[in-house]
Amino acid sequence: MTTRPGSTPLGFLPEVETDECAARRTLLDQIAKMERELSSLFCASFPRTGFEWGVASRGGPRLLNLSELEQLRDDLARRLEDTRRALSDRTFLEEQNRVLIERMMLEPANYKWVRVQNADIGLPGCKSWHVRPRLGIIGMLAGWWHVKISSGCPLATQHLVAANLRLAASSALGLAHQAFGPLPCDVYDAGPAPADASAWFSRTSCRVATEGHGKTF
Repeated sequence: MTTRPGSTPLGFLPEVETDECAARRTLLDQIAKMERELSSLFCASFPRTGFEWGVASRGGPRLLNLSELEQLRDDLARRLEDTRRALSDRTFLEEQNRVLIERMMLEPANYKWVRVQNADIGLPGCKSWHVRPRLGIIGMLAGWWHVKISSGCPLATQHLVAANLRLAASSALGLAHQAFGPLPCDVYDAGPAPADASAWFSRTSCRVATEGHGKTF
């Protein structure tokens, strides 16, 4: 078979180079959108636990090809759908538990020994509602039932107060730095927070002297 110079032989087509930029851009936009939605679900689910947020790794840092990007997009879509369904089921159960608490408060005798905790209604902390008899065995025999509401976790509350004091001290130092420039080094050297958080807060407070006047933080 003879061909003219510069022509393509019969039965053979020239290789066509495809531009993957548009396809990659579309896939990356879809992946970014799903990651944002997954992040929003993560924030909405707090402080609930038990959800799976991870997606399988693609073998370390490298440039993914089109098929791998499609697989990543599909994995994110499945993870997003599963998490939405699980969160919907959890919130439905939490609403049922809120209704249960209201009924327990109204008619405790109908819900003997039933206990509902904060985690059962999607809230942090150790607070609980527990239907118990008044005066122990006497109340049990007499049918005197009531809802005992716990006071939560004292230890966790103490840690929360200490954390809030640290945040307040840090904010005060930040405002002082913005208004008067760098502060002396000993201002920042307050050390770790002791058991008495108020003492730590007082150590972090400082008096910043400026020319002609002074400010206290």
